[in-house]
Amino acid sequence: MPVDLIDLTDLKRRGLFKETPDAQTEKPDYVDFSSPTKQLAQTNSPNPLSFLDTFAANSPPNQTTQTDTQDLNIKLENLEYKLERLTEKLALIENKLQNFEDKAN
Repeated sequence: MPVDLIDLTDLKRRGLFKETPDAQTEKPDYVDFSSPTKQLAQTNSPNPLSFLDTFAANSPPNQTTQTDTQDLNIKLENLEYKLERLTEKLALIENKLQNFEDKAN
């Protein structure tokens, strides 16, 4: 049966769990961005995500804006064409209704 919850305080009380000395040191659980001295110390250490910077630098320039603009222009032209056809058909229906009313009177 899998264990869903491990109560470390209960294990510590029973003597089954002992904290390591590293866990007892008081390190804050947050990063303080307000002090520039800590930021300088952090910039000297290697960035574990620096590969993303090199990946972004080596990627080709962003072409999506031009293709998106072209796609939008095509969709706009299609919409304009469909609206023109709709207005033509509505005008035809209006003429037919007018002719029917004239014949009925």
